[in-house]
Amino acid sequence: MQSSGGVRLLAVSTAAISLTFVAPAFGTDSTPAPSTDSSNASQTIDVTSDDTHAQSTRSYARWPGKTISIRIALSGLKKEAAKRAIKDWNSANLKIKFKITTKKNSQVVIVEKKRVPCGGSACGDLGYIRGRQSKVTMTAGYKPSIYDAPIYSALVAHELGHILGLSHSSKDTQLMYPYINHVVKLTETGACRFYNTEDLKRVKKMYGGKGTMAVKSSCRFAPAAGKVSGLKVTRDETTVRLSWNAASNASAYSVVRSSANGTCPANPRSGTRLDLNGRTAFDYSLTEGKRYCYRVFSYNKEGYLNPSGVSLSYLAKTTAPSAPAGVTLTANVANTSDWYAAYNVSGVTDMTRYAAKAGSCATAPADSIYLNTGYPELTIDRYEMSGNVCVRFWNARTNFNGDDTLSSPVDRWITVAPAPSWD
Repeated sequence: MQSSGGVRLLAVSTAAISLTFVAPAFGTDSTPAPSTDSSNASQTIDVTSDDTHAQSTRSYARWPGKTISIRIALSGLKKEAAKRAIKDWNSANLKIKFKITTKKNSQVVIVEKKRVPCGGSACGDLGYIRGRQSKVTMTAGYKPSIYDAPIYSALVAHELGHILGLSHSSKDTQLMYPYINHVVKLTETGACRFYNTEDLKRVKKMYGGKGTMAVKSSCRFAPAAGKVSGLKVTRDETTVRLSWNAASNASAYSVVRSSANGTCPANPRSGTRLDLNGRTAFDYSLTEGKRYCYRVFSYNKEGYLNPSGVSLSYLAKTTAPSAPAGVTLTANVANTSDWYAAYNVSGVTDMTRYAAKAGSCATAPADSIYLNTGYPELTIDRYEMSGNVCVRFWNARTNFNGDDTLSSPVDRWITVAPAPSWD
């Protein structure tokens, strides 16, 4: 809101809306949400539009000189937010700047009152007023949390725009648009924009200078989450497990995986999100032979992430196990019958595969070793094969597709007596 000479501007009609600040959604439930002080969760910011000036591009009396002394009669987070607003205007490369002072005879003072002179949540005198102190009046009682402090800061910056002589803008991308919820463009990284070209062109015309301002790198009012370190990957059969060291000022993490070709995800939405358990993530759905890239992002208590993240490339390839060593076959006479020949086997495990073939060795496994009452045993059907029989052994390891990756084979030859004839 704006006032001229301390008198509220009258309008044919005055529209008012009550805004509740809502944290921006971050896409999925697993993504960490920004925390808001529960004591402030139901508070609203009332922003009143003065229709007489909401569509106006008129500018009012410019300030003489190159500096405007300003005192901040606020405390705590609100004072910090006001300082941010002043810093933002001072970084616009104009030929006029605000200078913070503690002197009571400052040219401008930012105060708070239970009732704002011109309604809404804040009010600022419009342009330079000769002979008296100009005021920005904020509504008392509102307690911004760390997360919605950028909104409060934008509100102060809006009123400082009035102090400089700017009336309302009709474009919702501008700082001087009368409804503040359109002004602060928060992102997941905490970046935001308070100002845009129209406001800066108008104020540049009044005071000179470049009148330029980039998108703010951060609206944070708390330390940014640190970068993750010590990222490593381990494998447990067909599951990949990632772990990492705790990042400074981080309250949560997000881990994403590239979809196929190994390109690292640029942000938490550009890949497949993994299940998390504290600082451990699990990937259950890899394809054998493909390369993947994982990236871990850290979040601070406001919900803003560290945009750089830490990446790690991983090839989902299963290494062949070593060949069976010390394999021996011993005839088990007690279990041999007319139908089959039984052999006890040593040097094998439950991941050993084998195939038996008369006269030559098989090229692929046909069966697994049968563990019978604590010792491995295999049987050969004497009606199917007899004479010189090659028993070939492989050790196997399950790959990411759920198939066997085999070692080189080990061959053992045995002589199998034929089954008795029933003629």
